[in-house]
Amino acid sequence: VFNPSSQKSSSPPQNMSSFSSIFSSVPQPTKALLSFEHISSKTQQHLKKTYTTLLLFALAATVGCLVQQYFHIQSFLGTVLGFVLLFVFIGGKFSGASSETQMWTLCGFTFCQGISIGPLVEMTMHLDPMLPFYALSSTAILFGCFSLFALLSKRREYLYLGGICSSVLGIFFWMSLLNMFFRSSAMAMVELYGGLLLFSAYVVYDTQMIIEKAELGSGDHVSHAFELFLDAFSLFVRILLILARNKQKKDEEGKKKRRPRY
Repeated sequence: VFNPSSQKSSSPPQNMSSFSSIFSSVPQPTKALLSFEHISSKTQQHLKKTYTTLLLFALAATVGCLVQQYFHIQSFLGTVLGFVLLFVFIGGKFSGASSETQMWTLCGFTFCQGISIGPLVEMTMHLDPMLPFYALSSTAILFGCFSLFALLSKRREYLYLGGICSSVLGIFFWMSLLNMFFRSSAMAMVELYGGLLLFSAYVVYDTQMIIEKAELGSGDHVSHAFELFLDAFSLFVRILLILARNKQKKDEEGKKKRRPRY
């Protein structure tokens, strides 16, 4: 006799997705909410490689920043060398370089990116030694939340953000060029806070785009991790600038309050 309840209570298959197994100890309603069943097992393995490579890129950038702090390397050298390595990476993709070669080339690029923001990090540490840590932790939380949001959302649901983000990025580019002449603080704030929202949206878009590419057979986890690194790096710089600005403003207000009145 067919029993519907027996179908519902049947044990899950042995090849259960690796992402879903992380939440095996949580209650059933929460487990259903955090389900990755809409992502194939092959794509989940690709995402594991992507996020592992992303962590490697983040580590290389951190080491680059620390090296700049210790040896006081000129930041423009990191910028120039970073562009050289970026062109090497692009040339390697066209010439069919191996994934390992591409990965280590981009590790060099992210290392140089860390060098390029070394002076900014050093400046914020003079305001408050904990500001870089606050910015890094805030970036990790923000990036993690938007990544999880994209992973749990329906496939292709937010791919329309690509066109919007590209248009806004172009607007911000021209605004930054114009602001080189006008020196408007209001325009700079629009770029700063608007850029924070923009790259948060890019995290969602890039994550869903990576899923779609992987579902279609793309296994280029190095390039996918690089795209996410650029999003996270842009978030970190803007959060650090916002924290530094707020700290500087707070210190100035404190000095005014302590100033004696006659």
